Amino acid sequence: MQSTYSFPGSGDRFAVFALHGFSGSGADFAEVAGLLDVARFVAPDIPGHCAVMDGQSWDRGQALDYLGVQLAATGPRTVLIGYSMGARLAISLATRCQLAGLVLVSGSGGIDNSGHRRRRAAEDLALAERIEEIGAADFLAEWRRRPLIQSQDRISPGHQDTMAAARKRHSAAGLARALVQLGQGADSVWQILPDIGVPTLLVTGEADDRYCGLALRMAGLLPDPSAVIVRGTGHSPHLESPVAFADGFNKWLEYLTDRAG
Repeated sequence: MQSTYSFPGSGDRFAVFALHGFSGSGADFAEVAGLLDVARFVAPDIPGHCAVMDGQSWDRGQALDYLGVQLAATGPRTVLIGYSMGARLAISLATRCQLAGLVLVSGSGGIDNSGHRRRRAAEDLALAERIEEIGAADFLAEWRRRPLIQSQDRISPGHQDTMAAARKRHSAAGLARALVQLGQGADSVWQILPDIGVPTLLVTGEADDRYCGLALRMAGLLPDPSAVIVRGTGHSPHLESPVAFADGFNKWLEYLTDRAG
């Protein structure tokens, strides 16, 4: 069963390794991948999604190890993209793997207040129990109705079908474990942002006020930040407007190319 997707890019330099968000899959990147000026585009399913590590008692560290092996295999001239939950994982991977650049889409460093993070962990645990109670399909229908996620209605109908087909492979137990081990209650990575030694592009949707603010905060901690706000989009700018996202990415890639020499 496929757990890592490989898409051709439109360029001849760099590779991309992309991490999807909670409840997504590597297939989410199928539409945008071919618009980027990169040689190839690799997008794995994150543990807890599409049966990856189902039946195993994995934790966040083991999930990072699993993804890190695949990331290292793409080589040092790789741009790591992380979206939402995947962005927090990408921040951690960026401090342990050799990269050419980092792109954080609707990302944050998590919840840095320990008390607030414990409360979120308790909320995530309760939601995880509900996922297992009602099953993956009913939970995903509920998840799509959340205000933060509703902007995905802007995604092209054909690509929505592609994403929905991949999500049929999710299990309730896998999603529940991903929420507990990889959710915002599980980790804070704000403290390692100054240690990221590669150029970093922060991408947010114009209508996503909260994450625009978080991107501004991250920019103040990163050594070499750039930012793109994609007009007419919400929390998923790379999915809602892939052409505009690709335009911003490709312009930043020119800077990365010049810097690499």
